[in-house]
Amino acid sequence: MINLIRTFDYSVLSFFHNLALNYGTILNPIAKTFHYVGKPLTCVPAIVCILLFIFTKRKRWLIVFVAICCSSAVSILIIKQFVGRVRPFNQEVISEYKEWWQAAGAIKETGKSFPSGHSASSMGFAISLFITSKRKNIAWLGFVYALLMAASRCYAVVHYPSDVLVGMIIGLIVGYLIVKLFERYDKATE
Repeated sequence: MINLIRTFDYSVLSFFHNLALNYGTILNPIAKTFHYVGKPLTCVPAIVCILLFIFTKRKRWLIVFVAICCSSAVSILIIKQFVGRVRPFNQEVISEYKEWWQAAGAIKETGKSFPSGHSASSMGFAISLFITSKRKNIAWLGFVYALLMAASRCYAVVHYPSDVLVGMIIGLIVGYLIVKLFERYDKATE
């Protein structure tokens, strides 16, 4: 099973490396933008949601904000601390990853790799936005954002694809549970 995961990770990172070699002048700035948009202290979706909640008083924006924060917290503050997986570009066994990271713009990232906090928070955003939205035809764009965020983490070689997949699963589960907790609270207080 471990070899299957390593093969999967290598194949996907190799695909993104080829993109960096062929389209790096376009894709490197995009990957860097996603990196900063999803950082915990500058998480643009979280900031927008809290501002929308403050100005519109719509509870759904608070729910989405909490889903983003909780998804990020579960992945970064809990799971990362126990797993301790080294980031691909710091990995000694496969030295190509360091070269691939440099070709993708060498985004500075500290801490551990597993799971991806960016992927968890963006998927927590997407699922909670979709569930709470009355306009599903627009809300599904949150999933596009989450997929682009996940792809950017692999493209930049700051996460293994398996880190990103687990982060996305965490975001789906936590985001869904946050929405359900708010719904349960609303029913209990009626």
